[in-house]
Amino acid sequence: FAAYTALVQSGQQVIVAGDSAGGALSLAVALRARDEGIVMPLRLVLISPWVHPAADDGSAVTCEATDMLGIPQSRHWFGLYTGSKDVRDPIWRDPLAAPLFANHRG
Repeated sequence: FAAYTALVQSGQQVIVAGDSAGGALSLAVALRARDEGIVMPLRLVLISPWVHPAADDGSAVTCEATDMLGIPQSRHWFGLYTGSKDVRDPIWRDPLAAPLFANHRG
């Protein structure tokens, strides 16, 4: 976020892009920029963003047999990312870590 902030403060228009976990990080940049009242990214390019790492509902369950990353693997990697392997830990619903749970208005 520091690099993004430096770019927009220098007058740059920024497009933020990411794939998978990078898509979630891209969304986190936009959410934080909005919440802190700084210039939003010009565009977001999100390729299969990892927005719900607990993967405990929806297409994660329906498509688990064919998904590249199954539910146990998704939870494992998110646990390493957050430092918590407990899906009940509030970090698993933190909008900057799991953008599905963010307020997407504004």
